[in-house]
Amino acid sequence: MTNHLLTSLSRRRLEQHYRDGFWKGDTIYALVANQAKQTPDKFAIRDRSRRLTYRQLIQEADVLARALQHRGVGPGQRVAVWVASRVEVAVAVLACSRNGYVCCPSLHRDHTVGDVGALLSRVRAAVLITQRGFGADSDRKDIVGHAEAIPSIQHVYVLGSVDEHQGAPLALPWSQDAAAEPNPTPPDNDPDSVVYLAFTSGTTGVPKGVMHTDNTLLANARTISKDWSIDATSN
Repeated sequence: MTNHLLTSLSRRRLEQHYRDGFWKGDTIYALVANQAKQTPDKFAIRDRSRRLTYRQLIQEADVLARALQHRGVGPGQRVAVWVASRVEVAVAVLACSRNGYVCCPSLHRDHTVGDVGALLSRVRAAVLITQRGFGADSDRKDIVGHAEAIPSIQHVYVLGSVDEHQGAPLALPWSQDAAAEPNPTPPDNDPDSVVYLAFTSGTTGVPKGVMHTDNTLLANARTISKDWSIDATSN
């Protein structure tokens, strides 16, 4: 009897996805960077207090990518994000896509400091981006001290609450790091390397990791855009 690994990653499947048009040669970062050149002042993303244009979004992603590089983060290392639904999540995903890092934003408000610490250890995260007062027991426990005790963690960035930035320009904690590294490496252009690590809910056991590439993340969006005729003129 033949044994098969539980994965769909094979050269034959990959080549078929390209032939079918589900997968293409662009990374998420490359698509947003191209949009920033074509329509720089068009709004790209918003949260409850701020909106960023494509130019602003790609600029912020470049700043974070440069800062992470300055902190010594290398391709394939994990960048964990434990914050509310806010524009910085998209900034982090783009920065990881640009530099070949793996973004881990599947850390939720109802997680405790202990839960997040365990997940950080499991994925051997290199960096944590977190938010003051976020999490189920943040009023009693400190994720920063907990994270800094994890051997793989190289740095922790702490954001203020979303409401602190009401309509104001982003003032992000990694800006000073970015200034120290003016010459970032060229963007990673491999859309088939792992860029995103999500976790299942864990309701029936320990949360399980789900790995995504740029292409596996973009495949659904491409199909929806085609079926619903969404294009550059859509609002």
